[in-house]
Amino acid sequence: MDAVLRDILELARWAPSADNTQPWRFQVLGERELVLWYAPGPDLSVFNLDHFAGCLAMGALLETLAVAATVHGLIVADTRTEPAFHNYPWGIHVVLRAEVGLAPSPLVPVVSRRTTQRRRMSLVSLSAAQKQALEASVGKLYRILWLEDWASKLKMASLLNRVGKVRLLMPETFAVHRDTIAWGAQHSDDRIPSGAIGADPLLQRIMAWTMKSQARVRMLNRMGGHLLPRVEMDLLPALACAGHFLVWSERPLDDPAAQMEAGRALQRFWLTAESLGLQFQPEMVAPLFCRYIRTDRLFTRDAWAATEMAVLCKRFSQWMGAQPWAQAAFMGRLGRSQPVVSRSFRQPLNALLIP
Repeated sequence: MDAVLRDILELARWAPSADNTQPWRFQVLGERELVLWYAPGPDLSVFNLDHFAGCLAMGALLETLAVAATVHGLIVADTRTEPAFHNYPWGIHVVLRAEVGLAPSPLVPVVSRRTTQRRRMSLVSLSAAQKQALEASVGKLYRILWLEDWASKLKMASLLNRVGKVRLLMPETFAVHRDTIAWGAQHSDDRIPSGAIGADPLLQRIMAWTMKSQARVRMLNRMGGHLLPRVEMDLLPALACAGHFLVWSERPLDDPAAQMEAGRALQRFWLTAESLGLQFQPEMVAPLFCRYIRTDRLFTRDAWAATEMAVLCKRFSQWMGAQPWAQAAFMGRLGRSQPVVSRSFRQPLNALLIP
């Protein structure tokens, strides 16, 4: 691999993915040609049963690659889908081409700086200029529903608190929380460090002990042990921010191509927010679980969790509108805050390359 393509991939690997799973591998075919293979792993997380989260991540990767390529005066000239290869369900065949007079993207400096802020943010509202820049970043196929007033934040906090209860009580999320959080760490190359989950140090230690076994989780939950994590990680952050938003697509997001385009829009939005001095936290559990509800996909064996989630999905739909909620690309909260101290890093490039 030549130095230019290596430099591009070194930056592209900083794309975001759910739980920092980095579901991709790179296969270099030539100086300006490669395949981005989708690598979801053998055991699909409950948050990726229909590959929606995975497609968002692959779209974000492609967008980050396109941003990184501008440093060398290159554009993504062609993409096509590759069929299954070994353990990879599909891939994106990418061809880069030189573009005369192309300047580096203004988003390049924030690619590796962009991160997730799960702690409290400033209550200062976004300016009209900031909102205009964010709306422009997602493109013409997407609309943004802003939820900024106190009534909206209170309603969002209430709903997310209930979604958090479903997430913490349903048995299917135990393995995800156990395996994707690096307990006792401030940084991690392939997981989320516990210092970044938004819990105070004491709660982190309690959660680390609890996640040693599902029996401990059940015991603590019977004692109401899910209450404090919900308050610290769902309720208070939902109130302590400039506001929430829902980005929705004007077309259904029913196929991988449309979902990857949504992932590209997500990354442009996130990088633009970072360039504006704003912090961002995705709030994707509700949109993902509601996709399962709409398509009758079994995602939990807990009858209470399934019923409660169906009720919450109806409430989100009534509040935000049936079409925006059904065609939600991503949802989150924004605001200014102190720089993130604990954060996820990425696996080294050599670990992501395949022959």
